[in-house]
Amino acid sequence: MIPLMSIGWLALKELRDDAYRTAVNQIQDNLQLVTHAFQNLTATAEANAELLANLTLSQGYAGIPDESQPRESLQPYLLQLFNHYRYAFPELEEISLMFPDGFEAIRMGIANGDHVVKKEQTASLFERLSQTEADLITEIRRHPDTGKVGLYAFRRLFDPAQSGTRQNRPTNTAYLGLRLSLQRLYNDLEKYTIGQNLRILLINKNGEILHDTFGQATNKRLPVSLWKTVRSGTFLKRPRRYHLFDHTFLLQTKVVSSQLHALVAYPVSELEKPLKRPRVAVVLATLSALILYTTLVYGGLQRIVLQPLKELNRATKEIAQGNELTKVNISSHDELADLSNSIHQISEKLASHTDAADKPAAVNARSSVVTSDKPS
Repeated sequence: MIPLMSIGWLALKELRDDAYRTAVNQIQDNLQLVTHAFQNLTATAEANAELLANLTLSQGYAGIPDESQPRESLQPYLLQLFNHYRYAFPELEEISLMFPDGFEAIRMGIANGDHVVKKEQTASLFERLSQTEADLITEIRRHPDTGKVGLYAFRRLFDPAQSGTRQNRPTNTAYLGLRLSLQRLYNDLEKYTIGQNLRILLINKNGEILHDTFGQATNKRLPVSLWKTVRSGTFLKRPRRYHLFDHTFLLQTKVVSSQLHALVAYPVSELEKPLKRPRVAVVLATLSALILYTTLVYGGLQRIVLQPLKELNRATKEIAQGNELTKVNISSHDELADLSNSIHQISEKLASHTDAADKPAAVNARSSVVTSDKPS
């Protein structure tokens, strides 16, 4: 009985552990999926920024001083080139050229109303970019007018006539900027998510949810307490249980970049689904085994103990009532059989003593009868 129950519950525990391991593997696989998808998108943005920045036309346009020759003469050719390039690369939403004075000489966008940026905003962006050492910068940011989140790649441009070594490079004259849609990343997550009912959240450095594969929390903020926990690294090494969006999840996060966190939520209820039928089967098997064990034990007790005790009780009552020749019918070979033999011996001795006591009384009776028959 106990071994059977132990085997059943050990099997159930193994199923639970296997379900947990499967969940952990799916969570970590999805974190890897997010990382690879974002890295591919970033690599694409950087490669295209390098390619466009190194074009002779782009370098020549950036190197033309305003005083000597107007840039407008090259602008139509550059716009045409950027336009063809944008149509060949669907994720590319915008191409721009920024100059130190905050002037945005070229902005090729996907719609006429999608690329109006104030001069002072461009100037502050240029100043921030120029303070970095890197020639190529990628970041996730919102469009200053539309508020739409995109992946930006900024490539520093130099005047070809003043080119020098990296240690003695000239002052940069412009930045070429690309804005890529994150929709490709979102589509990849929707298409290649591993496991059912898994929830993937992309979170920026401010705790804003850029994308939710369930579509319920996009453009909302992560709860402050959870965001603090995420930034502390609590969910980095292994999944932990956390109550979120009115459900309990196994959560794990990964730092995809300095500006992007990925959070994968696995519903705890999904862990219980594979265990429902085995748990019912184990419970029913345990109850059946318990009933069978109880029946067998009771039957064994009835045959081995209760019936011999009843027989001993009957025999002792008959002996008490004067029936010394009572026999005890017990066929076992245990202590109860020894007890029945003892009782049987007692009954035989009582019977023999009774016979011995009855014989003198009978002789005396016959003697008295003979004496009374003699003539006086």
